[in-house]
Amino acid sequence: MSSMLNEVLLREIAQRGEIGGAELVQKVDRKIGDHTDFYSLAAMVHSGYIGANTADNSRFGDDVQETAVMLRQLSTPRGQSFQFEDLTREGWSDFPITFFITGDGVLKLEQLDEKNAAKLQKRKDYAVSAGVAILAAVLSSTATHVYSLSRDAKQKIPICQQQSIKSTIQQK
Repeated sequence: MSSMLNEVLLREIAQRGEIGGAELVQKVDRKIGDHTDFYSLAAMVHSGYIGANTADNSRFGDDVQETAVMLRQLSTPRGQSFQFEDLTREGWSDFPITFFITGDGVLKLEQLDEKNAAKLQKRKDYAVSAGVAILAAVLSSTATHVYSLSRDAKQKIPICQQQSIKSTIQQK
């Protein structure tokens, strides 16, 4: 799961307030098909961004790996099982657990919003700077061209002589 998907999941939980365990694990991108697909979500739980309504208000799993295995159990239909470390793990798809965003999760979303706003401001600054530089170059080039035309008109040098003078200057 990419960091962008983590942010999407965190924002969805924040917007809804809470989400059922079975629904949450369905939103995880399953690339490998084992518990490792859930490490990113498990890390968000252990980082304190997402909480779970466990019976004794303890953490959902003792470590990230155990949490990832438990999340896989939530994604496995009841009656099916899988092997993990030579143990058979039964499916918990209908296990009544709810996940919610914590205060740390809300702060993380605020930090991400500030970071995104700073990136956008930086892009705008670069665009304005580039526009000003291009405008200055065009104005400078135009002013130089107009000045040279007015100077040549005052001196009334025929064009063929101007080209001859330029070629002489370039040869030196």
